[in-house]
Amino acid sequence: MTHYPPISADLRDSKVSKLLEKYNIDICIFGHLHNLKKEKKMFGEKNNIKYILTSADYINFSPVEIL
Repeated sequence: MTHYPPISADLRDSKVSKLLEKYNIDICIFGHLHNLKKEKKMFGEKNNIKYILTSADYINFSPVEIL
Protein backbone atom coordinates (compact mmCIF):
# COMPACT_ATOMS: atom_id res chain seq x y z
CA MET A 1 0.00 0.00 0.00
CA THR A 2 1.34 3.40 -0.97
CA HIS A 3 -0.03 6.90 -0.73
CA TYR A 4 1.03 8.03 -4.20
CA PRO A 5 0.58 5.96 -7.37
CA PRO A 6 3.75 3.96 -8.06
CA ILE A 7 3.06 3.96 -11.81
CA SER A 8 1.38 6.30 -14.30
CA ALA A 9 -2.31 5.90 -15.13
CA ASP A 10 -1.34 4.51 -18.55
CA LEU A 11 1.00 2.03 -16.79
CA ARG A 12 4.36 3.52 -17.77
CA ASP A 13 7.14 2.11 -15.60
CA SER A 14 8.74 3.97 -12.73
CA LYS A 15 11.55 3.22 -10.30
CA VAL A 16 8.92 2.15 -7.76
CA SER A 17 7.06 -0.16 -10.17
CA LYS A 18 10.36 -1.85 -11.04
CA LEU A 19 11.03 -2.33 -7.32
CA LEU A 20 7.58 -3.90 -6.83
CA GLU A 21 8.33 -6.29 -9.71
CA LYS A 22 11.73 -7.18 -8.26
CA TYR A 23 10.11 -8.29 -4.99
CA ASN A 24 7.20 -10.10 -6.67
CA ILE A 25 4.44 -7.88 -5.29
CA ASP A 26 1.11 -8.95 -6.80
CA ILE A 27 -1.21 -6.11 -5.69
CA CYS A 28 -0.45 -2.45 -5.05
CA ILE A 29 -3.16 -0.27 -3.51
CA PHE A 30 -2.87 3.50 -3.46
CA GLY A 31 -4.90 6.68 -3.16
CA HIS A 32 -3.99 10.37 -3.34
CA LEU A 33 -5.52 11.13 -6.75
CA HIS A 34 -8.73 13.13 -6.53
CA ASN A 35 -11.30 14.71 -8.86
CA LEU A 36 -10.76 12.11 -11.58
CA LYS A 37 -13.35 11.10 -14.14
CA LYS A 38 -14.80 7.85 -12.88
CA GLU A 39 -15.91 6.71 -16.32
CA LYS A 40 -12.29 6.49 -17.42
CA LYS A 41 -10.61 3.28 -16.25
CA MET A 42 -7.36 4.18 -14.61
CA PHE A 43 -4.43 1.93 -13.87
CA GLY A 44 -4.91 -1.85 -14.10
CA GLU A 45 -2.46 -4.72 -14.34
CA LYS A 46 1.09 -4.77 -15.65
CA ASN A 47 3.79 -7.42 -15.30
CA ASN A 48 1.59 -9.49 -12.96
CA ILE A 49 0.94 -6.60 -10.56
CA LYS A 50 -2.57 -5.24 -10.05
CA TYR A 51 -2.53 -1.47 -9.47
CA ILE A 52 -5.70 -0.42 -7.64
CA LEU A 53 -6.67 3.23 -7.10
CA THR A 54 -8.69 3.62 -3.90
CA SER A 55 -9.12 7.39 -3.48
CA ALA A 56 -12.36 7.77 -1.53
CA ASP A 57 -13.99 10.10 -4.05
CA TYR A 58 -12.92 7.91 -6.99
CA ILE A 59 -14.55 4.82 -5.46
CA ASN A 60 -17.54 6.84 -4.24
CA PHE A 61 -16.67 6.13 -0.61
CA SER A 62 -17.53 2.44 -1.12
CA PRO A 63 -15.37 -0.49 -0.02
CA VAL A 64 -13.23 -2.17 -2.67
CA GLU A 65 -12.78 -5.94 -2.53
CA ILE A 66 -9.12 -6.80 -2.93
CA LEU A 67 -8.15 -10.39 -3.59
